[in-house]
Amino acid sequence: MKPRAPYAARRRGGCRPPADDSAERGGHDRRMSSTEFRARLFKLTAERLDAQDAGLARDPAYMADLEGEVAACRVAFTLAAVTEIASLRGELCGRDMG
Repeated sequence: MKPRAPYAARRRGGCRPPADDSAERGGHDRRMSSTEFRARLFKLTAERLDAQDAGLARDPAYMADLEGEVAACRVAFTLAAVTEIASLRGELCGRDMG
């Protein structure tokens, strides 16, 4: 059973930032914020619920891909949040020495 087009069309290769537009930003890599990762996790959760409603829960390949993407996004969200907290702490209190 193949996924329906609307679901397949929404699949985007994981938790990567949108298409590269680094030339417009002066050549700097774009990094997603924890807020963007959190929003992506909400979208993936909604997609999982939509897939279950559409009967795609019986498609093991589709669900495994979706679950893998959710897991990768959770890790990326956690890392981004910790990095943002550490960066803010460093800006407010200075770097730890030692």
